[in-house]
Amino acid sequence: VTEADALQIDWAALDLPARSRLVSNLPYQISSSLVIDRSVNPFGLTSMILMFQKEVARRIAAKPGTEDFGLLTVIAQNGWTVDTVCDAGAQDFFPPPRVASRVLRFERRADAPAPEEFEKFLRFAKVAYSHRRKLLASNLLGFGSLDRTRVEATIVGMGFTKTARAEEFSPEQLLELSRQLM
Repeated sequence: VTEADALQIDWAALDLPARSRLVSNLPYQISSSLVIDRSVNPFGLTSMILMFQKEVARRIAAKPGTEDFGLLTVIAQNGWTVDTVCDAGAQDFFPPPRVASRVLRFERRADAPAPEEFEKFLRFAKVAYSHRRKLLASNLLGFGSLDRTRVEATIVGMGFTKTARAEEFSPEQLLELSRQLM
């Protein structure tokens, strides 16, 4: 058991044993950052059981094309298989909070990108989701030296129209797109 600020601790220095699990009732203001950090570089974690504000949990577990689907979804789901454990209402706490909570279980995906690739993918995904209402091809022009023709051809080659938006791609499809364009 380690009591520390999960965003400030030196995860590499923890030297966690194989198949370590992170269990926490997260302060809501750090939950997204922690999931992204541990998705990109898990430092030996193979699973996590975490409690989130319910709206954040919905974004993590969202399906493509839904309102909650976005950057957090894509990063979390490319690193982990995510399942709902249970919901917790205000009545389950003292003092009762003004928000509902949900516990999620994360199991590290065997096909999760290595940390170096995941860091590049995170930068790619941030650009892809930088303007939700813009076309994915237009957003991706802000990533490195990509040109519109190549981006659109790659998107169409994956079975989408050149007017596709980022939220139409599953987490795995967006990762594949990044691999083809980077």
